[in-house]
Amino acid sequence: MTKRQELLNNHPYKIWEGTNGKWYTYLPDEMKGRILKKRNTKQDIEDIIIIYWNEQINSPTIEEIFHEWNDYRLSLNKIAKSSHTRFEQVYKRHYSSFGKKRIKDITEDEYVEFLERQVFEHHLTSKSFASLKTITKGIIKRAKRKKIITWNYEDILFDVDISRNEFKKTIKKDCDEVFDEDEMPIIINYLKEHLDIRNAAVLLMFITGMRIGEVAVLKPEDLNPIKNTISIRRIETRYKENGKTYYDINPLPKTINGYREIIIPTHYRWLIRNLKAISDGHEFVFHENNKRLTTLLIRKRLYKICDEIKIDKKSPHKIRKTYDSILQDAHLDSRFIINQMGHSNIKTSEIYYHRDRKNYDNKVAIMDSIKDFVV
Repeated sequence: MTKRQELLNNHPYKIWEGTNGKWYTYLPDEMKGRILKKRNTKQDIEDIIIIYWNEQINSPTIEEIFHEWNDYRLSLNKIAKSSHTRFEQVYKRHYSSFGKKRIKDITEDEYVEFLERQVFEHHLTSKSFASLKTITKGIIKRAKRKKIITWNYEDILFDVDISRNEFKKTIKKDCDEVFDEDEMPIIINYLKEHLDIRNAAVLLMFITGMRIGEVAVLKPEDLNPIKNTISIRRIETRYKENGKTYYDINPLPKTINGYREIIIPTHYRWLIRNLKAISDGHEFVFHENNKRLTTLLIRKRLYKICDEIKIDKKSPHKIRKTYDSILQDAHLDSRFIINQMGHSNIKTSEIYYHRDRKNYDNKVAIMDSIKDFVV
């Protein structure tokens, strides 16, 4: 089949001859949905169909390039389904209008102005802007590879006029980021006194600093009650298809550093033994009715507990920050800390995780103990 015939066969509208001897068809139209076309001969009407569809192939929209890039990376397992879904969400937020444009018709200046406007219109943080840059880089590199455009992403980014002060600042209080010295004993005691499978999952996060996605996919063979360690080998991922959320398993940890052995405090050897015993014969440690507990169910249990013991709701990630802060407050070796946490370097722990957990009385006592302030 020739390319011409293939395009005609894939044309979604019929071609017909009118009573007046003229030939007709419809072509897609962005404003009206479709538009009627008329020519004197069948050859002429086929020619405008070929011209139209050749133009679509050789001049795709930004949206078409994005989906091609995103789907291609997923097909090669370069990204997980969760990342594929997240990139789609970022695209919908920023590109809903601009993405309808044909990338061949866009100038570098227009793209630069588009990125600058997104920061202002959506009050982006530097982290949110980084996500926008990721998909923009993918779109432009894909378009250049297909030889649709000649300019580079690096040139666009260099011309973007955005200072650090223009990004939205999020101020997070330490007390909102971790479970402090007063809250931790309360929630730990509650978990021990009401120990069921979901509470055991929450308790395990407090004594290991594990990511909730790592806890949800633990298998019995990952638990070593003799050495009192837990092996991290995989993580749960979440993605959406057709409006439905799916919880899947990534056979690898979040990062290469996530692959690790966590040492458990000896005081909690009993918990590892109990979990090992109740998971015998099951694929996963945390299960109910022969089904794996997802991160959603564990997260909901944590929020419910916070309500019951009347402390502010904090996410599972705040447990992880609490664990990191405890290790750093104990002045442990930095190599040990990053091994326990699964970080690549201690800076991640120090800058993004370490928070002040001390209560008011302890802070006063520390200040009062400084000799230089004693008159």
